Amino acid sequence: MAASLLAWIINFVASVLTWLWGADYAVSVSDQCIVSYGQNNAGTNLEVSPRSTDTYADCCSQCGATAGCVGYTWVRDNRECWLKSALGLPHDDQYVVSGSMKAPMPTPAPTPSPSPSGPTPPPTPGPACSTPVSCHGALKKKGNRIVDKNGHNVELNGLSMFWSNWAAPFWNADVVRYLASDWKIDIVRCPVGVSNSGGPVSGGYLSDPSGNKARLYAVVDAAIEAGIYAIIDWHVEGRCDAGQSNPFFAEVAAKYGHHENIIFETCNEPTGWAWNQGLKAYHESVIPTIRQHSQNLIVCGTNTWSQDVDDASHDQLSDSNVAYTLHFYSSMHKQSIRDKASTALSNGAAIFVTEWGTEQNGEGNFDETNTWLEFLRQNSISNANWGIYDKDSEAWAIVHQGSSPTGHWSDGQVTNSGHFVRAYFEGKPQPHPSPGPSPSPGGAKHCAARGGCDCDCSWAAAGKCGGDDGSCCYSCCCSSFEIVRNNQTALFVSI
Repeated sequence: MAASLLAWIINFVASVLTWLWGADYAVSVSDQCIVSYGQNNAGTNLEVSPRSTDTYADCCSQCGATAGCVGYTWVRDNRECWLKSALGLPHDDQYVVSGSMKAPMPTPAPTPSPSPSGPTPPPTPGPACSTPVSCHGALKKKGNRIVDKNGHNVELNGLSMFWSNWAAPFWNADVVRYLASDWKIDIVRCPVGVSNSGGPVSGGYLSDPSGNKARLYAVVDAAIEAGIYAIIDWHVEGRCDAGQSNPFFAEVAAKYGHHENIIFETCNEPTGWAWNQGLKAYHESVIPTIRQHSQNLIVCGTNTWSQDVDDASHDQLSDSNVAYTLHFYSSMHKQSIRDKASTALSNGAAIFVTEWGTEQNGEGNFDETNTWLEFLRQNSISNANWGIYDKDSEAWAIVHQGSSPTGHWSDGQVTNSGHFVRAYFEGKPQPHPSPGPSPSPGGAKHCAARGGCDCDCSWAAAGKCGGDDGSCCYSCCCSSFEIVRNNQTALFVSI
């Protein structure tokens, strides 16, 4: 009877709070806390500095174990947990989660009384910023870390678009606004499609600069409006050509370089191009072009599809605000790649993971991804997950084929990977994936191209390999077939 009465009281209180402060307010996460998403309860901080917790549920637990704590505010961007000795009136703040322990209603201010020691000091303010950019401002390299305007280590978490030439419908302002407000991303990466192992990509920047720039500008403008960061990426697999990229970066740096939101990525995934055999010199050619217009952070690609950060760290670029690109896909890239990153960090290089993917082989878990994300958290490494697209042939797409390119997806439209990364961005407990199909034994093939993949290539034939769609499995399965197009023969080569 007592337990039933207690449950009724909790539900009644939650209903009242929902009525008072909106439908997003009251959500019970445990017997300890009533949680408010997107609300800052302000009030009085119990401690002079925040604690660090991976999730708001951990913040709740720490409040419950701390004498005098009646609630908390958890800042998603930097995982700060502010314990509260008193709660104030809530106000909208989409980048925090707040909770109360026993008394969900705000604690009224005490009636002041004369005191020989003078007036009571005002409450310590809670987190005041409301967007990632208002929190962190312009980013800078400091030692082997990226720091914000206050000199604090920063770890941004977000998503990458798919190639601009192959996923044009998703390059729109609506999806950026939706992902910033609902998925709580801090950063969006904008890979402007240029070339891959087969040469210039169909519909890419080299053949359609106006169309690709229009898509880029739509996404970057929306990111600025939403207060999140945007990476402008010259998306090449192979060797980048400074003669092609310098005019592009001159234009976009002049247009956007004064915005604190903008990060420049000079070459996506170099391969077959050792650091001291031309790759470093390429970056040294492009960086001054950007510096004519902006002092913002620049991220520079490394050899072997941006995995050889250790090589770059032995002979770093002279520019003072540069990080080095690291990419990983959890089914293929494991401890050996983390060891490369650790070497680079020990040599004083800062790292930015501008592209990563979850497990793809039907493992039925995200164990390796969680190992990677813990490594990123421990080293304050910002990252962008691949990616914002709807290709069912690739496990990394966040939504299923045919989903709206403007967002507002149902749970059924979101893929296993999409559910996982959304929970990661929001600081919620991560869901368990449904095991996906493994490649059939007869046609299975492993390739390192485009991040690496294991593919069922039983479908591949000369007559079916005439339209590169940007996927890893296209490059993997069609590498050995010659296709004839416009009276010219092009050989697709595995990379």
